Amino acid sequence: MKKIISALLALVLSLSLCACTRSNQTDFTSVRTKNFISEKYSEFELRIALKVVYDRFSTWKGVRLISVEYMGDERSEGELDYCRGINKKNYADCIVFTSAYRTYKNCEPCLEPFTVYDGYNWIIAREKNGTWELVTCGYA
Repeated sequence: MKKIISALLALVLSLSLCACTRSNQTDFTSVRTKNFISEKYSEFELRIALKVVYDRFSTWKGVRLISVEYMGDERSEGELDYCRGINKKNYADCIVFTSAYRTYKNCEPCLEPFTVYDGYNWIIAREKNGTWELVTCGYA
């Protein structure tokens, strides 16, 4: 009887450890970046804004970021008034990214596990001489 209980405990312990293998993503080196070309922002500035996305995304559990694409100067400029209206700040710059990510078991936030989601938008803005901040994210 003790052997059966020990075996069951070992099984439960090993299964619980398997559930933890997909924790928060902290390594973004494998994330594909697309269209990081801008007349307004240098690639360096785009990558600094992208770090805001990585910082937020790393708080999600059970998901893996696949790709991030800069939506272009025109789209980003078009969202500037929207950003100002949301936070009542006088933003000078706005960058819009779209991303694709994959969910796994026990994902948070999660619509459906084991699914790839595409077209998830990130709107990042900064005031003059300020730092980039996440204004909003989601599907539009």
